[in-house]
Amino acid sequence: MAGITLCGLYFAMQYFGKDIVNYFLLVYIAVGGVTGVRSIMEAIFGNKFAAYDKDKLIDINIKMIGLEIEATMFDFMCLFISLCQMGLYVYSKNWVYNNILCVIFCIHAL
Repeated sequence: MAGITLCGLYFAMQYFGKDIVNYFLLVYIAVGGVTGVRSIMEAIFGNKFAAYDKDKLIDINIKMIGLEIEATMFDFMCLFISLCQMGLYVYSKNWVYNNILCVIFCIHAL
């Protein structure tokens, strides 16, 4: 799977260019960072956001391909925080924001 991903990135860079692929990866990291932000917020604040985590705003289930997407208001709040963080990084290109993004993405991966 990793080899297919690297080949796909290579061909995407050849076809779209390095800058477009870089922004695509930044958006991917921002969306993937939602679970990292969620984990951090739940660890720090506990159940204070439980009221926002009850009702599903998006519930997509396609059994044929095994796709299941669920999102609550708390997920959208975490997405907003993650996108703000990514916007700060794109605007400033500061190493501090880069390291924060890496930590959030590592938490997501774990």
